Amino acid sequence: MPVDKFDTNAAEIIVALGNASDLGLLEWVQDLNWPVARVLAPFLANPGSVVFPGIRQVLTSNDDTWKVSILNGVVAQSSELIRLLRHDLKRLASEPTPGERAEELNELALELLESK
Repeated sequence: MPVDKFDTNAAEIIVALGNASDLGLLEWVQDLNWPVARVLAPFLANPGSVVFPGIRQVLTSNDDTWKVSILNGVVAQSSELIRLLRHDLKRLASEPTPGERAEELNELALELLESK
């Protein structure tokens, strides 16, 4: 695991090993501006069903900025994840919390639903 948000060497090793099953990797995609997020987000989008449970946990949390990062950095890159998360995306699009609305998650969810 990376030791901090700048530890791209560890992130690159994780990608090289090809094991996305550790749901703790999603924590490193909390902010897409982090160097490790830029390495890990595309990697996590590939095995969509493996990270699906962790993404669902993020989408039901109160961390709306993490939701934005996960949707933009991981889910948007995977038609499989969009399909698996259809129910959650519909909820975000039609019944966002005030925080989700402030982060424009309803609009992002609608875009994802319409994209695939």
